[in-house]
Amino acid sequence: AGFWNGVVAEFSTSACLSKTQMKNEKYINAMFFDESTDRLLISMEPPGYLSAGKFHPFASDGTKSLKGDFIRLRNGEMLNASINGLYKVKDDSLFLWSSLKQRANCVIERPDGKFILGTNSGVYLLNEQGNILSLFHPIFKDVRVDDIEKRDDLYFFATRGKGLVIVEGDSAYKVDESD
Repeated sequence: AGFWNGVVAEFSTSACLSKTQMKNEKYINAMFFDESTDRLLISMEPPGYLSAGKFHPFASDGTKSLKGDFIRLRNGEMLNASINGLYKVKDDSLFLWSSLKQRANCVIERPDGKFILGTNSGVYLLNEQGNILSLFHPIFKDVRVDDIEKRDDLYFFATRGKGLVIVEGDSAYKVDESD
């Protein structure tokens, strides 16, 4: 992901199985292989998926572009954080699940079913319905977060301006060029 036009190729351990020319000359932001449907979901303009070597745009409620990564939720649904909200994929369709007033860059589901949302202006805790509950941690006030990863009880945040931030419980630690 992260290129203008070109070819998306599918490989086995010994051969190239298929190549799909991406003809629309749009920037591909992220890709996610959905094993349950055997499709490659593509976050771009227009958003869609590759199946059997052919690109299929999602039917949508007017959404023209996606920017973020796709994640699989515990209930099996697919979610994407993007410019003006969180989008869910259902079959061949894409729909706005939670409208936001700021750009969403990344999202992760917590074990309790709530979500942590990284935006251009902070990190927020969302409830199971996608409504913002609070700032996730004070260290993130007015900080752009581009990615969130979870390992064991630690959350890792890739930020602009604060370096890598690691959160464990109520504690936050910064790792930047000075460390």
